[in-house]
This record gives sequence, C-alpha cells and structure tokens, in this order.
Amino acid sequence: MMTKKIMTILDAIKNNKPVTAGLSSSLKFFLESENGKGYWKWYFERGFPLSAQCVDVEQIGKERLYRFLLPLSETTWYQLSALTNENGEWMQIRWW
Repeated sequence: MMTKKIMTILDAIKNNKPVTAGLSSSLKFFLESENGKGYWKWYFERGFPLSAQCVDVEQIGKERLYRFLLPLSETTWYQLSALTNENGEWMQIRWW
C-alpha cells in the first residue's frame, strides 16, 4: 500500500497533477506549491522511478517511518523516507 502511495505522489509531481488525499495539510501545501514541485523535479532530474520497494519500517512513538528504494536503472537508485502520523497521514518525505 505504501509503495503504491509513493508512486501515486511521484506521478502527480511528474505530471503536474494535484496530490491525492492521505497527506498532512502542510505536506500537501508544500507538494502543490511551486517550490515543492520544483524541489522534487530537481531531485528526479535524471528521471522519475518506475517502481518502489519499501525496505524498512520503523515505529517512532506514535509516528511511523517508511524507507523506500526507487530504481531508475540497474545502477541508479533513489532512497526516500516518508514519516506518517498516528492518523496514517504522510507528514514528511525526504531522501536518506
């Protein structure tokens, strides 16, 4: 489920579409802002990944951290993490 969500978010950023539900209001605001779109388009300037693997989940108090590997090619991988709150909303997406 989380891998589908990260791919849905990346597809929205890539295609300049609104980001789907399930995000905190501050993350949704950032991802839909010009700065947020530009930031992630810069990060994926070599190309957007076509798949994702959730490789780790860590419980941090009431929050949960998911770590993803997103392959671009056999030799190039992106590493992202997503922090969720107790309601399951994504609050933060960052590289690790």
